[in-house]
Amino acid sequence: MHLNKMTWQEIDNIDFNNSVVFFPISPLEEHSYHLPIGTDCFLAEKACEMSAKKLKEISDIHPFIFPVIPLGIAKPTSDFPGTISMPDNINTLMIKTILLHISNWGFKYCVVISTHLDLAHIVSIHAAIKIVQKEADIKVAEPTANWVFGAKPEEPTATFGEIEKEYPDIHAGKWETSLMLHLYPELVRNNFLQNLPHRKIENIDCNKTWRAQGIIEGHMGIPSLATSEIGKSELWHLEACAEVAIELLNGNSSTLPDFIEEKVNEVIQNLNFR
Repeated sequence: MHLNKMTWQEIDNIDFNNSVVFFPISPLEEHSYHLPIGTDCFLAEKACEMSAKKLKEISDIHPFIFPVIPLGIAKPTSDFPGTISMPDNINTLMIKTILLHISNWGFKYCVVISTHLDLAHIVSIHAAIKIVQKEADIKVAEPTANWVFGAKPEEPTATFGEIEKEYPDIHAGKWETSLMLHLYPELVRNNFLQNLPHRKIENIDCNKTWRAQGIIEGHMGIPSLATSEIGKSELWHLEACAEVAIELLNGNSSTLPDFIEEKVNEVIQNLNFR
């Protein structure tokens, strides 16, 4: 059930002890010539919908979906038209505020879902979660910090050839484009897709944008290798948060990688000094 389609009385009557809200948040961001700036928003919302559907199939937990928030941190692409990159502190306070409202409505469990995997964005989410869980009676999970940046990050099941090892699939590449070809083919600009060059940055400078380092179209990887069939094989990633919700309601939580925990504490400390 999408929360923005409910009345306040319907929300007030939710069985919060046996319910979870999926909260999608990913910024508007350029995705090269072939994908729309809302790509991460579409995929985050689809992940919420698929996880909610899966959750109803494998448990008696009631899933609800918060409206997608099309904001976040995207500094590497911030000089492209179409990208909105929030300042770190404002992004953290925004997420904190939303989570506190979700808690005030009555929800006790929330899974934040972002298909935008910028490290600063993920750190900002976890800084907000850490603050909120000290201030409110709500348990919040965000799994990609461990899935992507943990000791044993999960890999896409799609096969990657030797040339793809040379051009890492970082942004608007084979994986993301394949998902969009399968889920939203009408939004993919096929007239550009097959002619896009392979793109990578040697010795990336994190203090400069990708565009300033030669990524003129906006992608990193080889999007021309994408197919709808590969996208179909990768859909399991988008429903994986159903299991996260079950673990959350069972009282199980994961520990952040140490380097992310350090960055989270830095963000919170900087907020306290403002």
